[in-house]
Amino acid sequence: MISNLRSGKLPAFIRLWLYLFVGLFVKGFRTLNPSTPQPLNLKTLILTLTLTLTLTSAHAQSISTGDPLELYLRMAAQSYTGATTNSWTLRPVALDDSLRHSLQIQSHPWQDHPFFRESDSRNSLMEGMEIYAPRFFMSHNNNFAVGQNDGAVWQGVGWNYAFTAGFSYEYRFLKVALRPLFLHSENNFFDISRVPKQPGLTRFSMPLTWIDFPQRFGLDPITRFDPGDSYIRFQHSGWIAGFSNERIWAGPALHNALILSDNAPGFLHFFAGTEKPLVTRVGSIESRFFWGKLEQSRYFSDELPERQRMITGFTVAFSPSRIPGLTVGMNSVRYKYVDSNFRASDLLLSLRRNLVRPEEMSEVDSATYFSGMESYFFRWAGAASGFEVYGEWGRNDFRRPWRDFFSEPELNRAYTLGLLKRFQLPGNNLLLLNMELTTLENSSISSQYRENNTWYSDEVIIQGYTHRGQAIGAGIGPGSSTQYVKLSYYNRWGMAGASVGRVVWHNDRLYNNWEYFRDRQFMDSAVFRALHEVEIRYGLYALIFLPMNLELQADFRFSAVENRWQRYLKDEKNTHMMFTLRYQLPGWNR
Repeated sequence: MISNLRSGKLPAFIRLWLYLFVGLFVKGFRTLNPSTPQPLNLKTLILTLTLTLTLTSAHAQSISTGDPLELYLRMAAQSYTGATTNSWTLRPVALDDSLRHSLQIQSHPWQDHPFFRESDSRNSLMEGMEIYAPRFFMSHNNNFAVGQNDGAVWQGVGWNYAFTAGFSYEYRFLKVALRPLFLHSENNFFDISRVPKQPGLTRFSMPLTWIDFPQRFGLDPITRFDPGDSYIRFQHSGWIAGFSNERIWAGPALHNALILSDNAPGFLHFFAGTEKPLVTRVGSIESRFFWGKLEQSRYFSDELPERQRMITGFTVAFSPSRIPGLTVGMNSVRYKYVDSNFRASDLLLSLRRNLVRPEEMSEVDSATYFSGMESYFFRWAGAASGFEVYGEWGRNDFRRPWRDFFSEPELNRAYTLGLLKRFQLPGNNLLLLNMELTTLENSSISSQYRENNTWYSDEVIIQGYTHRGQAIGAGIGPGSSTQYVKLSYYNRWGMAGASVGRVVWHNDRLYNNWEYFRDRQFMDSAVFRALHEVEIRYGLYALIFLPMNLELQADFRFSAVENRWQRYLKDEKNTHMMFTLRYQLPGWNR
């Protein structure tokens, strides 16, 4: 690479980016040298990442998480190609060229979509340059904030807007891209809970819980830019490494992944792993390791000093060759305060276990303490039958003895189960059924009388498992559960469907503080259980392919919430509308 730089074989602007990147990174890397008394300067590393992403960032030959084409390629298109080249358990995925080419010559509902057509002018701009389809998003809530799996967007009351566009450039082993995001939210007034907050936290924070998960993002309208799904990466022989701000989705779930999802904004991180499934004699392997930095929201605390948090983790998925369609895997994450005391051993933190017992928590040193979660998942999909079942089971507590684990496995665990079923209809149309349930609650009776951990919260690392005020895992948040059913119809004009769902919000918070609510409400236990905050959601949605290579996606969701904020016999309703307009030319990335 250095010889190419000196000889001028690389384009001038790429050489400039690399010189800046290498110079700044080496400056930051020197602080990792144990012989240097100076502690790791996180600001230097973040400056390196920020400049690198500003000049280079993004994302090539893959589809953003949550894009409607992602589900179509995962399940609906299998009836025409039988392709199982990707497990869809580590997203965004790198598209296999054979899948795209096979869909260009096959007959299927979306065969006329520009994404499946080659562009005659694809190389007219510059060899190696790829353009991303511009996307404009807008939503509206009329009564309270609702939004999930929307990344950096805060969907408050009133109108919310987001716009993204960008490009990527590939040269040999190097891929760079820029895909920034512009955001605006009116953030109009709505009522929030009056239940007390933990000491030192703002009135916007979640009641009676240590976690950076605000009910509302302040009082003022929000306007800002975000790096979006931007990155710089190096790839060779099926392996990949680089710096990224992309959102990571790990596991097979479609709506609520336990460990990593696109619910929160992407965080700056270094990553290394496989670019696409690594094929061996016994099966294919996908993996990703990452090390990054989490940020606290401005609405968490005005009194407590902000402390630097790092996050590290990995995902490994294996698809055995002798059992077609089956994938099994594991997710692991750890997070801790680093401030100025980063150590080289923290690079391997995702492989360590926290053995601090619950009774010792009051005596731990927050500078060395770390928290984390692990999950195990599977996906079994049959291309011929059009049926897929998937699941993920996880724990956020490593401090219990093995005997306790077997005696009460339901304590401090979470799980997601789901299925997809494709139905072939006359006229080359498809019907797709999706059902998914997720539980993050300590739902056993014994857990109400034992020390337990609420998912994503932590009493030492008080911001919890969050980034900029949003949970990095399941969007339903700490101690909640949900059940969801969705039916979608696909034809050449797009897609339409309906859904119904149920969400029980923050049950762990309710039961962990049952004495407070009992004394406050003067209720017996039978009536106390009626304080569950339960939301019923009804949805209608559509995706329409318009002339001039435009596509319009519209979602309407009506919610009825019983006992919002644990106010007995008080119900609230909300109408949530979302619109997405995309401009897709042949050969452009999504």
